[in-house]
Amino acid sequence: MKAENLRILQSSGIHVPPFLLLDAAEAGREMPDLSFSEREYFAVRSSCSGEDSDCRSHAGEYETLLNVKREEVGMAAGKVAASYGKKKSGYVIIQEMVNTEVSGVLFTANPLGILNEYCIVLGEGLGSHVVNDEIHTTA
Repeated sequence: MKAENLRILQSSGIHVPPFLLLDAAEAGREMPDLSFSEREYFAVRSSCSGEDSDCRSHAGEYETLLNVKREEVGMAAGKVAASYGKKKSGYVIIQEMVNTEVSGVLFTANPLGILNEYCIVLGEGLGSHVVNDEIHTTA
């Protein structure tokens, strides 16, 4: 799960923007405690069991909301949890929003059909723009 990978990166000394985990079954019921950050905007992301594993990827299957205003984080967490459908085993990640100049996505199988080839796609701005094919990219 993404949440576990964030913890591993953090414990390895790699800078990870501060984050909070909410149990998906509880998300959206009340405003989470955002005292871990003074930021005004957040990324609210999925971290559902089986979302990303050694055998398969469900990237883009569950909701991700970016640039969420502080006062709207509770509602956004509920939307992310609702995107899990009946599968409520997982978390919602609330993380400080980081605006970027360049982002990238690593595909462990080339989406053009060459399954034994890695592919990195880069583009200006947020990674969601790259994933949604909304900007010119460099492969």
